[in-house]
Amino acid sequence: TVTYVGGYNPEAQTPPPLLPKLLINEVSFKNSLEDFVELFMVDDQNSSKGSDVSGFTIENDALKFSLPAGKAMKTGEYFLLKIPSPGLTQTTEQVLLKDKNGKLLDAVCWFSSKITESEKTDMATLFTEEGWNSEKNETCISSEKLKGNQSIGRILPPADTNTAEDFEIFVHTTPGTPNVIKNEAPKAIIDIQSGEIEKTAPLSLNLDGSLSTDPEGDPLTFLWDFGDSITDTTK
Repeated sequence: TVTYVGGYNPEAQTPPPLLPKLLINEVSFKNSLEDFVELFMVDDQNSSKGSDVSGFTIENDALKFSLPAGKAMKTGEYFLLKIPSPGLTQTTEQVLLKDKNGKLLDAVCWFSSKITESEKTDMATLFTEEGWNSEKNETCISSEKLKGNQSIGRILPPADTNTAEDFEIFVHTTPGTPNVIKNEAPKAIIDIQSGEIEKTAPLSLNLDGSLSTDPEGDPLTFLWDFGDSITDTTK
């Protein structure tokens, strides 16, 4: 006679389905247009045929959004939740991802120099539920390191150690697409407004660089250097 502990008989019962590996992949909480939380399906545990995520929730102190009924996600797919004004808290906050039974699946948190007692309590709860590796708010991502319209996110393949090291700060958000660090070189355009370049040196030219552009729209700085020990930083 074989006795199975816990009443589970593998010969007579179907094993319980594995929970899909769904993670918070990118969060924008200082966006001048619209904050967002992006999820990424690392493994649907169903041979990429899709897993039911209806009823899964994205939560914080002021938000509880449930993924719609019938919602399924396949391995490699994204889900984007846009959050209208006033958006997410920019100072100290935790964002949680839970399954339909309320089980914590993933979390991310950030902090500022001003931490309230309620945020300390929230962080202690997150640690107890094994959503983060510490109960200290200061182990989260520093929100003061982010400038406007930047985001925090994971690089694929995503790490999941419940620490701030899982996340990078992205200068450019990539909602619904893989997180990449984009920083292409700007395109310098020099316009000769007056003067002639075909004459014999020394020359007198009036140059303008204001038509120069950056592919990502970053602010430009200028440095003119003609090799005569005289430089200028105007456009």
